[in-house]
Amino acid sequence: MVYNDTYKFVAIVNKEVEMGKALNAIAHCSLGLASSSDAE
Repeated sequence: MVYNDTYKFVAIVNKEVEMGKALNAIAHCSLGLASSSDAE
């Protein structure tokens, strides 16, 4: 696995959102970003 810190992903979550829903949304975003990235 190649570690590249060129790109960073930051998520800002509202405190009023349930923790499970927030983590689910962040997980979907991160998987979507990872699947759209170039394969190295």
